[in-house]
Amino acid sequence: MVATINVILPVFNAGETLARQLSALAAQSFKDFELIVADNGSTDNSLAICRSFSTSMNMRIVDASLQRGAAFARNTAVATATAENLAFCDADDEAARDWLAGMVRALSDHVFVAGRIDCTVLNDASLYKTRPPLPGYKEYFDRRLASVPTSNLGIRRVLCEQVGGFDISIPRGTACEDDDFSVRVHLTGARPFFASDAVIYYGYQRRLLAIFRQGKSYGRGDLYMANRYRNLNYWRPDPPEWRKIITGSFRTKGDIGRRLWEFGEALGRSGY
Repeated sequence: MVATINVILPVFNAGETLARQLSALAAQSFKDFELIVADNGSTDNSLAICRSFSTSMNMRIVDASLQRGAAFARNTAVATATAENLAFCDADDEAARDWLAGMVRALSDHVFVAGRIDCTVLNDASLYKTRPPLPGYKEYFDRRLASVPTSNLGIRRVLCEQVGGFDISIPRGTACEDDDFSVRVHLTGARPFFASDAVIYYGYQRRLLAIFRQGKSYGRGDLYMANRYRNLNYWRPDPPEWRKIITGSFRTKGDIGRRLWEFGEALGRSGY
């Protein structure tokens, strides 16, 4: 029997956080789903962790190692999906117990869904300071060409296939596959519906170098999108405020993380 919805989970060396997300998916209040784990060539214990949950839920593991990148992994999983509806999440986050129930309700009436992202549950106060929180409110998704993060995205499979899935040509280290995907969905005339009851708890990077690298990849993504969709008057980032970054507080680990994020983001937006 075909499940009501396929959950798409790309995985690459996620051993530190994967069990938390799989436990959350196994405990969903909505049970009629199939989880498709797209392994992007993990070399750690990620596959062993996934297999340990294979009796807890309806799960399929697909090999998505031919090309590195979450976009390729997601496309590989979508190509094997059988359900009409798709829900995307990430291996370093945690789905609230009623996440899928909220997604299924929303997708019964809407073709493109943005769930609510909560950045407070998995991140302590110092970690929460290291980067801007992701959008988690209706007004943001009402904006023109609003991007729906792939960490909490629902879509009808036919629409995902119509726009060609996720773009695997975006350069490595350029974090904008969800922005690019969302723009192409917008161009079909679809608009994201905000499902406030479909909640994902979002986990921040914890290591300082990882925070810097993520900030840089987001900055590169901002620049890439501004250039790629120049004809649409897509949002263009302001020039970096180097003085503000350099003179900012460095008193706590949270402060240092935020300065590293801002420095990386500024470098990425400057083309480095």
